[in-house]
Parts: sequence; C-alpha cells; structure tokens
Amino acid sequence: MKAWELVMFAGTLLLVSVLSFGFHIYLAEKRLAQKTVTEATVSQDCQSSISMIRDNDNHLTRPLYLVDVNTESSKYSPLKNNLAEAILASEKNGKVTSVSVYYRNLKDASWMSINGQEDYSVDKMLKVPVMICFLKQEEEHPGTLNQALSFNNGVVKISGLIRSMIVESDDKAGEILRKNLKPGSLQSLFSELQIPFSGTGDECVITPKNYSKFLRILFSTTYLSKELSEYALDLLSKSGNGGSLSKSLSSGITIAGRRTVDQDKNNTELSESSIVYEKSRPYLLTVMTRGSDPKTQSELIDKIATQVYKSREEN
Repeated sequence: MKAWELVMFAGTLLLVSVLSFGFHIYLAEKRLAQKTVTEATVSQDCQSSISMIRDNDNHLTRPLYLVDVNTESSKYSPLKNNLAEAILASEKNGKVTSVSVYYRNLKDASWMSINGQEDYSVDKMLKVPVMICFLKQEEEHPGTLNQALSFNNGVVKISGLIRSMIVESDDKAGEILRKNLKPGSLQSLFSELQIPFSGTGDECVITPKNYSKFLRILFSTTYLSKELSEYALDLLSKSGNGGSLSKSLSSGITIAGRRTVDQDKNNTELSESSIVYEKSRPYLLTVMTRGSDPKTQSELIDKIATQVYKSREEN
C-alpha cells in the first residue's frame, strides 16, 4: 500500500472513531435527559395532593380518621363568587362583622371555603364533641350511657342528658355532661383530629373547616362504631336546630346538624353546621358569623344555604 493510501486509510479510521464517539455521547446525553425528565415526573407524581389523619396510638395498625384534598375545587368558583358578593353586601351595614363558610361535597371530597382561617368561639358548639366523647367512652366501656347523673334535683341517665343537650339544646344538660367527662377527653379528641385546643369554654376557638371534622367522622364512621355514629347523627337530625339551613331546602330532605348562638352585650356569634342528605349527593355546610344583630346574621346564613342548595340543583 502506498504512503498516500495509508494516510487516507488512517484518516478514515480517525473520522469513523470520532463520529462513533460523538454518537455514543449523544445517546448517553439523550438517556440522561430522558432519565432526568422521568425522575422529575415521578417526583411530581409523588407529591401527594391529599393529607390523611390517622390514629397513631396502636402498635401495628394506623386506623384512618379523615382524608382531605389539599386544595379547594375550582368547580365551585361561581358559587364562591356569589357567596362572597352576598357576604360583602351584608357586611356593609355593620351588623355583620365576620362571616366564614366551609362547604364540602361528601361524595367526592371536593370543597371550597371563604374566610376559612377565621376563629370563632366554641363554647356552645362543644355539645357535639362532648357527645362524641361520651359515645367513645361507651364504645370502650359499655354501659357508660346507662350511668346516672344528678340533674334538676333528680337523676338522669347519661343517654337522657345527651338527648336533652342535642335534641332540646339544653345548656344545663350540656354543662353537667362536660363536668362529668373523663379528664382530658375533649383535649384528646381535638388532638386526634389535629384541631388546636387552647383551653375550655370561652377560651377555646375553632375554624369552620375544623369544626366540620366532628360531623365528618360521624358520617364516615371512622372514629366511632357504625351503630354509635348512626345514633349520634339520628339525634342531630331530630334537634330542630337545623336553623336557617332547613328553611332553604325542599321538604323531605334529612338534615343532621346544629345551630348555636354565643351572645353577650356587644357581640353575637351565630353558627350552623349540618350534613344535608340531598338525594344521593350528601354535602356538609358550616357557616359561622360574628356581628351585633342575630336576625341579620340568621338571614345571611339562610341566603348562603339557599345559594348552595340551588347551585347543586343546577349541576
């Protein structure tokens, strides 16, 4: 082979080697890029869009109490805008100073909230968690509800006092039950549901979303047995305290919930929280208000409840 042919052959080999090396680098970079994209996608997919509250007191099991979607649903934007307009109009006269709304579709867990981080006094609203605490004691120590306590110069079973507290909204029955709760029961319930508990009575405050957790654990039977959860919701459905919520709904729809009023000379906190068993699409609505005119506050809650109900009829 001549010299110039050897040079040409060597050059060709060098060119092929360079091209081959470059091609392998290209493939390696492409695989790396694909891997990076895949890892980024996996990382994004692994970012949970839900949060869960579990019972962590057991050795091996972690029973589930509540599951929450972390972001409110955009499908409720029209409803939220309408409610915000109604609230703004009501606040202009100065008789209503604060309004908070929490709405939850119990079929698909979607929700929306207005002024959801506002705290309200929980004193009168403690009746539902107090009931839940006694039912938990009944579950752990059967016969608790048949125990008798002194009441109105006589004795009444705990089950009778719970009925008076919930169905008849008897404040005195509520006070007797709270005094006879197992020490730390309320604090434990609040802690298990991840609700801040700052004290008792007037010192304790709560947001609408957090208060709604009490009704949610009854509806889902995730804290008490099915029988005791049904017992509690049955009492709540007979309370006659659906308040404004019941006025806005068609007849024949079951409502399980409570209306509470905490009032002093200069301030009234009027709140309602209920599960509405509307056809096959139950939902939960909690409205809390603060102001100086219970009538105006009640009318506003009625308007909010009506708009929520109508929005469901339209969809």
